[in-house]
Amino acid sequence: LSSTCAAADRVTAHRNALALQLETEQRAVKSLEKKIRLMRANPDVEYYRDRAKAGEKNGDHSISIRNNGGGANNAMANAHPSVAKAMRFLDSFSSFISVMLRRNPAARLFFGLYVLMIHLWVLFVLLHFMGHENADHVEVGHSVLMPPGGPSGIVTPPGV
Repeated sequence: LSSTCAAADRVTAHRNALALQLETEQRAVKSLEKKIRLMRANPDVEYYRDRAKAGEKNGDHSISIRNNGGGANNAMANAHPSVAKAMRFLDSFSSFISVMLRRNPAARLFFGLYVLMIHLWVLFVLLHFMGHENADHVEVGHSVLMPPGGPSGIVTPPGV
């Protein structure tokens, strides 16, 4: 009789553990269904979901998925459909680029070198043309500080 009671207790404990696990899984399914409905209603929520996931990994739980009528969701809701489509495209493209740069070290290196080369080119162009601005306008025998034609400002045409 005692072995039967012990077996019944083990079965009951196992049943209770399975019931608890079932409740946990049902809550998870309901939560996922709610997120899916929210994402279908507002495709721009994917951006906030990715930020929330990244924040949870870093221990920051302040970012959450919600459509409270503010921020980017409000801008998208009030925008013209073609503007909203362009904003979604730019957002998805920038998300794709950031994920690619995050996952691919060679792409990060190439992007860093590209930015460095652009900065060096702009620096070269600025330094190259910086000294030439006044050189074309200064006539022989005139000061840079003196206007052409002297203090009176009267300029005679060349060859006269």
